[in-house]
Amino acid sequence: MAVTSKTTLPREGALNYGNGPWSAGLKIQRYQILQDPNNPIVAPYERAPQFTAAYNKLNLLGWADTRAAAEYVTFDHSSKVRGKRFMLNPSISVPFTRAYGHLTPKLGLHYTQYNLDKQSTNLPDATGTTRTYDASATRALPIFSLDGGLSFERQANLFGQALTQTLEPRLYYLYVPYKDQSRMPIFDSGEPDFNFAQIFSENRFTGGDRISDANQATLALTSRFIESETGQERLRASVAQRYFFRAPRVALTSAAPTDKISDFLASIGGQITPAWSADAAWQYDPNTSHTERYNVGTRYNPAPGKLANLTYRFNRNTLRQVDLSGQWPVAPRWQVMGRWNYSIQDKKTLETLGGIEYLEGCWAVRVVAHRFQTATQKTTNALFLQLELSGLSSLGTNPLNTLKQNIGGFTQSKPQTEDLNLDDF
Repeated sequence: MAVTSKTTLPREGALNYGNGPWSAGLKIQRYQILQDPNNPIVAPYERAPQFTAAYNKLNLLGWADTRAAAEYVTFDHSSKVRGKRFMLNPSISVPFTRAYGHLTPKLGLHYTQYNLDKQSTNLPDATGTTRTYDASATRALPIFSLDGGLSFERQANLFGQALTQTLEPRLYYLYVPYKDQSRMPIFDSGEPDFNFAQIFSENRFTGGDRISDANQATLALTSRFIESETGQERLRASVAQRYFFRAPRVALTSAAPTDKISDFLASIGGQITPAWSADAAWQYDPNTSHTERYNVGTRYNPAPGKLANLTYRFNRNTLRQVDLSGQWPVAPRWQVMGRWNYSIQDKKTLETLGGIEYLEGCWAVRVVAHRFQTATQKTTNALFLQLELSGLSSLGTNPLNTLKQNIGGFTQSKPQTEDLNLDDF
């Protein structure tokens, strides 16, 4: 969702390299502040620069998958603690895979070293909190996980159609020892939303400044309905929950969880018909007997370029939103696209986007207007006007990234390139 919560615009340059199992990258990232420039505490850290390298080799020696990731980055800020951070994260896993299931033990190491600017160690970090920082702190934590699952199948019939139904239980165990990290700054770590991707992750936090201790198991169950003839997945339903054998102690801005069980997650969705699809997700806290969040969405997509999305999102005490977006041809060579994001809780429109496109042979014209509200409750307006000449170049400001970010499933119309002749213009 959105750009409605943006407080900054990134300005960055990157250079990437890849060769077989090796990859490397260089990035310089700075920001334009959308908030009050006299309040620098809201500005993110600048990465000036960031070096990354990775090695990924599957089936090494015929039985092991090896991975290693390294990063060296300089974090700069005018009013916060500054410094350099080096991270190294090698791991090895041994997958045992059969038609009826899998079992994958994995052992890794997360090593981190800081070199802080001593003159800035009395300044706050990214959370706005001032701590006593160790200018040369190091951290080395082993990480062990065991991921196993089974797959059962049976023939089923749904709405008169022959299908294969699967039942797929999964168990994921994770162990990470505890280490006090309170003397390390927070440059880029955060706590992501609790969802199906996060519940199977090795770390409760994003970024590299906090590694959560863990002695926990995640149980999940998935069932899918698959067309017997085509192999297309028609329906998928999943549930999952995490169990803590020992409550984690590492925290970020909020206290670490103390309950024995996590929130309960459930999701269901699929391709109902060739044109209609739907998805829903639910997060329930059994410790407080409250629904924390849920979202329900549907998509109508009968053909490329014909698209309508409708989504409702709910977060307890913070968010109730309706989101409508799509693109549709309205006449030969003409199509319109747009998005409307409305907050029921605040009783106001957070974001609107409207555009029109004309496609003629080897050229296209797009006009897109975008209006959204930033986190400072200020309204930002943008107008995009682009002339695209197929096979040559484009003139004006490109709205395609904005359209793809705001309209899920957006399909770009492209001018024809066959027999391109400048006399046609």
